[in-house]
Amino acid sequence: MNPVPKKLSGIQKQWSLAMLDLDWEEVDGADWPMVNRAVWYVTKGFNTPYPGDERVLAPGEVYAYLEETGRPYIPEDDDKKSQ
Repeated sequence: MNPVPKKLSGIQKQWSLAMLDLDWEEVDGADWPMVNRAVWYVTKGFNTPYPGDERVLAPGEVYAYLEETGRPYIPEDDDKKSQ
């Protein structure tokens, strides 16, 4: 079971709250760059950067960081990759 966000602090709390804001209604509809990082941080620790990232990111930094480092995520490309 996940810890209650009010019992968390710092970056752990930020990621916990960010996961609550995602759309989990549609299969594979959740934001995968966010979900992948959240799962990574929970399993590896919030002091271990996600592979390819130079540092641990807060949820609000993910897309700006991807853009800044030349690794933008464009959701429309997902359908093209599977064809």
